[in-house]
Amino acid sequence: MDEPLCSASITATERFEHVLGKAMEVDSTSPDTGQQGGCTSACGRERPCAVGEDGEDNFVDCFLFMKIATQRVRLATLSIAAVAAFPVAAQTAPASALKEVVVTTSRFEESANTLPYSVGVITAQDIHDSGAATVSEAIIRLLGIPGKLDTSGGNSQAIDLRGFGETASSNQVIVVDGRRMNEADMSSANLSSIAIDSIQTIEVLRGSGAVLYGEGATGGVIVITTKAGKGVQRQTGATLTGSAGSQGLRDLRSTAVLVAGNWSVDIAAQDRKSDGHRNNFASTGNSLASTVQWSNDQLRVGVQSGRTLQQSGLPGAITLTQFQTDATVAASTTDWAKSKFENTGVFAQTWLGDWELGLDVGQRTKQLEAENYGLTAYQVEGSSANLRARHQKDGDLFKNVLTVGFDNNQWKRSDSMSYGFASTTVGTSDSNAVYFTDDVTYRPSTTKLSMGLRSDSINKSQTSSPSARASETQ
Repeated sequence: MDEPLCSASITATERFEHVLGKAMEVDSTSPDTGQQGGCTSACGRERPCAVGEDGEDNFVDCFLFMKIATQRVRLATLSIAAVAAFPVAAQTAPASALKEVVVTTSRFEESANTLPYSVGVITAQDIHDSGAATVSEAIIRLLGIPGKLDTSGGNSQAIDLRGFGETASSNQVIVVDGRRMNEADMSSANLSSIAIDSIQTIEVLRGSGAVLYGEGATGGVIVITTKAGKGVQRQTGATLTGSAGSQGLRDLRSTAVLVAGNWSVDIAAQDRKSDGHRNNFASTGNSLASTVQWSNDQLRVGVQSGRTLQQSGLPGAITLTQFQTDATVAASTTDWAKSKFENTGVFAQTWLGDWELGLDVGQRTKQLEAENYGLTAYQVEGSSANLRARHQKDGDLFKNVLTVGFDNNQWKRSDSMSYGFASTTVGTSDSNAVYFTDDVTYRPSTTKLSMGLRSDSINKSQTSSPSARASETQ
């Protein structure tokens, strides 16, 4: 059995950022752990700007409350990795006894054994055996990745790859069936909206994935593939699962598949209720997702849609003394939050000789209203599109795999707040990127040389009212 004896990896990332102002911070000491958390919108770091050819500054900015900011940025990421493997004495079971693991973190299906980096993989069977009820719970329980309870309710947990803490969501990319789900306002992607029974695999890349996924992939990438998104062969059938637990937990999940010739329809639904571990922390959530697709040996096309509704009480922060006296006490018995998530998308995949082509286009909206010492409401509109191609050429001594692609992501958030006065903030983000990777494998020793390059063009802006004023870069 050939085993990797040594490996070397060199990654160079050039990124220029400039942060304007200071974000509003909200003290939200956890009543359960005593740790500081809550709402923060600052990057917390400041670096020199890069000067473009036109003499104007190019920079990246975080979204800040009550600020006006515009910026442009070009990000270039170069990655080179070499992995060498040499024959050594086999002391374990033959390789043929191990089941091959296929992953899609390279944006196309590929054997995990050929990758120059490590990927953690959770299968549908792993999820079933673990008893995990949500995507976040599966990742935390099966891969040992840190997470924390989302204090906005909804039984959601935020994932933190590689210990970025409060900025974790802006340093990890989450992709569902080829579509990027990250928000540009540092808020976490809503993983609880994905029906756990609809998942085929969850792949976690711990480490930079900047070449393939661009901005925000410093800490890693989480790639979620549903059974419908995988396009696996299935039979007509349905499942219904119910469970109950402590603190008034009730969970009902169902899936259905209808297959007719080359057509298939997938439907997944979930309804979850909990009284919570504190007063005024009861939550409800329900989701519905559907996919219709047609496929044959050369082509696969389909459309997808989903909707999630969540509502929860907000008990608020309490002191350590209050927690030690009664951990269930609520600072507020009337505050609440409710949210609605909707998404639609189309996808296509085809094979032409040595080429494989893929296209994913999606649009999503997020609406949230909350009563927490004043009424807060915001709406997010996002869209993403990616076109990619992969070419593989096999020779007697060398195998070459070339991947090229184009990404477009657009995002807009409108905030309305009323804390004795009314204010509105609008932030936008628009990015375009091109990238390529090339992997050359020397077959006799399985030595692989991987290289890649990505160029991003990002435009972000933010305006506030009623007192809007221009913000300039020095």
